[in-house]
Amino acid sequence: MPYDVAISEEAVRCLIDVRAGAGERGAFNAALGFDLPDSAGRTVSAGTTSALWIGPDEWLVVAPVDAEAALFARLDAAVADRYAAATLVSDAYVVFQLRGAEVAAVLGQATGIDLHSSKFGPGRCARTAFAKTAAVIHRVDDLTYDVYVEASFRRYVRQWLAAARGR
Repeated sequence: MPYDVAISEEAVRCLIDVRAGAGERGAFNAALGFDLPDSAGRTVSAGTTSALWIGPDEWLVVAPVDAEAALFARLDAAVADRYAAATLVSDAYVVFQLRGAEVAAVLGQATGIDLHSSKFGPGRCARTAFAKTAAVIHRVDDLTYDVYVEASFRRYVRQWLAAARGR
């Protein structure tokens, strides 16, 4: 019996990888208008922009594609003279959005992380091994997860998700 999960491949989003040590993070915070998450696996959102903690000195900033040029310019300029970097990676990734009460059961077939809501609730994220590739998983709300994978794996992950869902 198929899982009750809707899977969609999302339209292009603005994705900017930002890297900075503790002393440089403030420049990004000022440019964003909110503080980057400061602990593992957390996300922070303000309006339509989110920052996902994906490493000790690395975040994925996600925004609508129409904000890309201005947001990237602002982040890049903020660290132009610092030991930090903003890298536009929108074209390198595809986003699958999964929605439904049984999403954790589908995603749990691909990764070893505990996706139970008591451990991985809304506002959590993880960069992890995923179905023989790698992904960033973001729990958006109680029923919705975004899965970011390298664009070159688009077809593979689409087929894998369909099979895991049972259709």
